[in-house]
Parts: sequence; structure tokens; C-alpha cells
Amino acid sequence: MTLFRAIFIIFILLTATVQAQTPDEQKIALSGIVSEYYSESTMEGVSIKITENGNYIHNVISDKKGRYELLVDYEKEYIVLYEKANFVPKKIIVNTKGIPPDKRNSVNDLFVEMTLFQQHKDLNVAFLEKPIGKAIYDPKMRELDWDMGYTAPIAQKLNQELANFKKNQEERELQEKLNLIKYADAMKAGDKALFAQDFDNARKEYQKATSLFPDKEEPKKKLALIDETQKNKEEAERLEAEAKAKAEAEAKAKAEAEAAKKKEEEERLAKEKAEAEAKLKAEQEAIAKAEKEAAEKREQEEKLAKEKAEAEAKQKRLDEEAKKKEMEEYRKKMEEENAIAEAKANAKAEEERLAKEKEDAEAKQQQEEMENNANEAGFTIKSSSSNNTSNKKKKLSKAAKQFAGGKKIKL
Repeated sequence: MTLFRAIFIIFILLTATVQAQTPDEQKIALSGIVSEYYSESTMEGVSIKITENGNYIHNVISDKKGRYELLVDYEKEYIVLYEKANFVPKKIIVNTKGIPPDKRNSVNDLFVEMTLFQQHKDLNVAFLEKPIGKAIYDPKMRELDWDMGYTAPIAQKLNQELANFKKNQEERELQEKLNLIKYADAMKAGDKALFAQDFDNARKEYQKATSLFPDKEEPKKKLALIDETQKNKEEAERLEAEAKAKAEAEAKAKAEAEAAKKKEEEERLAKEKAEAEAKLKAEQEAIAKAEKEAAEKREQEEKLAKEKAEAEAKQKRLDEEAKKKEMEEYRKKMEEENAIAEAKANAKAEEERLAKEKEDAEAKQQQEEMENNANEAGFTIKSSSSNNTSNKKKKLSKAAKQFAGGKKIKL
């Protein structure tokens, strides 16, 4: 199968149509043969429909030998659709634009051998919704030719898809044959197990056959037969088990009734004996209890008297200790308050001493600075009594005050 067999086989007729035609009568013939892709047998009844810009133009049907023929006009672009029921449709573009009027009598016609193949769910040929080939006028060759840049990639893609599909089909057919063999073996093994009433293995084999060919009815019927047989067998076993259980239950009930009657008599005699023993024991326990309660009462009274004396002695001791503790705490509190007052007085005296020393030092420094400034200006400042230094500010003359900042002037 060649590259272009997948799409169509094109024969460009190199001999020109030489019949004398008027410009209005000039047309191009489009003819060919339609065949089945795999068998290559010609196909009858294929519709070849021409449209332009989505508008229907013309339609023909292939004959018994798959042949068809129709005419197209110049200066048009047509879509040619090849289709038949249950087959994948194909379409091509035929563009007759650009052919000079003086060349129309010599331009070639087109012959297209189209191949179609049946639709299948495993075929991925959605790309065939677009045209698979395009015929255009080649001004250099002066003929209608096929645009292989457009056509070749589609041809390669379609060839690969169809080759893969054929390979998969062959593999499926081989698997089908293997499955038929496995199916026959499973049915044979199931029948053998069913005859031997080995229902579990029979079911297993028939289920295997059903998994290979779900649509076949025979293994399903055999499975239904097994279900019915097992159901009847289980019903019979159930009835037999129920009858056996009923008989066993009746025998058990009778034995239990006799045992219950015997036990009831034994329990009555035991109860009477126990009641007599209990009465004697109760009388003895009542005497012992009264004696015990009297002894316990005496012991309790003695215990309470002792505890009361001990409690009173303990309370007296606690009161004395509490009073002693209270006096000791009061003494400590007074000592702490005296110590705090003394510390505060010492701290205040120390604070006043430091403040006085600081004030004396600042006054002395200020006096020295004013004397220095006055000496530099030719003035003399007399300080007040040293005893008043810490309490009074020194007085400066008017001239000395001018130099308190330390600046000099020239008079």
C-alpha cells in the first residue's frame, strides 16, 4: 500500500481537453473510481457531493464498478465529499481559481481514485473531518496539481492509524481464537464437574467461560441450573436439619422438665433444713450481739472520757503557746519598727549632710569664678563672711556683674 493509497490515488491527465468550447461552456472534468481500502474492491453507491461556500452544487453516485464523473467551473473553490453509510467519509478541495482564460482549453482534467473504510469505535480519524487533499493550479507547470505540502502529512497520519488499527484487529482476532479454545475447555471442565455434582468447580469453570464471552447463553444457563440444584439441595438439607433439631429440642425439653422437677424437690428439702439452721444461728447471733454491744458501749464511754481529758489538756497547752507566740511577735515588731525609724533618721541626716556639702562646694566654685573674672577686668570682689556662704548668695558690683560670664572688655 503506497503513501497516497490511504487518501486517494490521483491521476492527472496530461492530455488537454481540446474540444472547442466557448468561455461560458468551459469546465473541468472530475472523475475517478471509489474502492474499499483493505480489499481494494470497487464500491457501488458512494455519494460524491460538491459544495461551494457551504452551498450544494451537484451530486453523483458511483456505479457498479465504482466509477463516477462530474464537471466543475473555473474560478471556484469546491469541497468534494465522498460518503456512504457505515463508512468514514472523506473530502477534498478542488480550487480552479487563477487559471488564465487562454490556458483553459489546454489545462488537464482530474482523475481521483478514492478509498473508503468502514467506521469503527477504535479508529481515531477525527482529523478526516477536514479535507484530506487540495488540488490547485500551478502556473509554472500550467496544470492542476495536488498541494503535497498539505496532503502528505495527512496521508502519513492516516496510513499509520489504519496500519495500527489493522494490527490491533489481527491481534484481537487471534485473541478471539484463543478465547474460543479457552471457552471450549472451560465448558468441558464445567460439564464434567457438574456431572460429578462438584458444583463449586463447575460454577468456577462456567464463570470463566462467561468472562471470556459474556454474550453466550450456554454457560449462563448452566450457572442457573447449578443455582437451582444447589437451592433445592439446600432446601432439603434445611428441612432435614429442622426436623432433626425439632426432635432434639423435644427430647431436651423432656429431660429438662424431669430434671427441673427433681431439682425442685431437692431445693424444697434443702430450704427447710436451711431455714431451721438459720433460725438457730440467728438466736445464737442475737445473744452474742447483745453481749458484744454492751461491751462496746462500756468501751466507747471510757474512750470518750479519756479523749475529752486529753483534748482539754491539749487546748490549754495550745492557748499558752499561742499567748507566748503573740508576745514574742509583738516584741519583734517593736524592735523592727525602732530599727526602721533609726535607719530613716540616719538616712535623712546623711542626705542633709551631703546636700550641705554640695551647696558649699557650688557656692565656693561660683565665688572663685566671679573673683577671677573681676580680677581680669581690674575689679576686686569682697566675699561675705565664710559663715554665710552656704545660706546667702554673693553680691557683685555692677561692673563685676558684667564679667560674670567670663568675657573681657577694653575701656
